[in-house]
Amino acid sequence: MGSNRSYLSTCLLRVLTCNIRFPNHAPNISSHKSLDKPPHEPSNEPSNTPSNETRLSKEPINEPSPFEEISNEPGVDSIPPGALHFIAGGKAGIIFTIDEKRVLKEFHSPEDGNGEVEREAYQRLGSHPNITKLLCIRADGSIVLERGTALRTLCQSATEIALVTKIDWLIDAAKGYQYLHECGIIHCDVGCNNLISTMEGVKLIDFEGCSIDGRPGDSCYEWFSYRPATPYTSRATDIFAFGCTIYEIVTGRPPYHEHQSRIDAGPYVEKLYTACEFPDTTGLPLNHVMQSCWRGRFGCMSQIVRDLEHSKSLIERSA
Repeated sequence: MGSNRSYLSTCLLRVLTCNIRFPNHAPNISSHKSLDKPPHEPSNEPSNTPSNETRLSKEPINEPSPFEEISNEPGVDSIPPGALHFIAGGKAGIIFTIDEKRVLKEFHSPEDGNGEVEREAYQRLGSHPNITKLLCIRADGSIVLERGTALRTLCQSATEIALVTKIDWLIDAAKGYQYLHECGIIHCDVGCNNLISTMEGVKLIDFEGCSIDGRPGDSCYEWFSYRPATPYTSRATDIFAFGCTIYEIVTGRPPYHEHQSRIDAGPYVEKLYTACEFPDTTGLPLNHVMQSCWRGRFGCMSQIVRDLEHSKSLIERSA
């Protein structure tokens, strides 16, 4: 992500890793079904992804595994035949649902190092209430994770969500990012796309593109959540993007959503941010927290946690 990278290269990388669309009319998911559910109708498009039957019918290869198998709970690495359902794919790998509680993330060409960063991040982070549980690392380098509902799905729902609930989500997320930073990790793709709601609260997901101990990250922020900075990613860029996350959770839409149809949406919005032109948040809940994230008034996530908790207490006292 060097400073000499052209806008064309930057835009191409954003398309590959951050291709998120926001419908004009949010889907009705009043039942809060997860984004991770398999589609109702099979696609007729050709795919290079092998079918579940093909994948699961392969004979095991009796070769030593280069990966250390780790299982945090008995039986979590068990995948019944036909259980896998494709839900998402990206630059790093493919995600399948296993059942209501688990997902499988397989990495493209693990022998080339894909998946190494995510496994390292999960092993460093260990157990934390706001980090998605790593249930096991399998012999092929794939990982089994707990399953949840994407916050973006909930935010776009037709179901009305109480403001206090949204603040609880944000407090959970902020605590997760606080812990991440304390462990020497920059997420590099902060947003509702990488937050899930579980029975235990909101948790962070997707660490494959993160920066560990100052090493360059391989991910990028979404088109509406990055202000050009040096270094390219840091705690400050995560905090800036978190302000955009607050905006999306409060309003149901990302900042500058009206510019999404532009072919140069990312570079255009980055120019606005560079000129300190931020979305008008007058009258919105948590207005001051959003603006403080964008204007560099927070030096760490713990300050955001404090302000969010204060805002929640004021709302509860006035109720």
